[in-house]
Amino acid sequence: MNDVATRPNITPLFSSARPQTKPVASRPVVFLRQISPEQWVVTDQNNLRGGIFRDLKSAQKYIRNDFTPGTTVVVQPRFENTINTAL
Repeated sequence: MNDVATRPNITPLFSSARPQTKPVASRPVVFLRQISPEQWVVTDQNNLRGGIFRDLKSAQKYIRNDFTPGTTVVVQPRFENTINTAL
């Protein structure tokens, strides 16, 4: 005698049908870059918002106040112009 067939109140633990899931929203990304010893640049991933700041502390404050919590901050290395133009 099949024990499961005689008990109609038992439901299976796992179902073959997957529940409907919403896509995971991507987190906003902000780029932080030093362009000179006294200047920092902040831009969002679409270059729609940002600014130039005199020190790192001001740039970090801008990111903290103007972007949503959970924003990914990417610190980019400083670009050095190494091309010698005097030939």
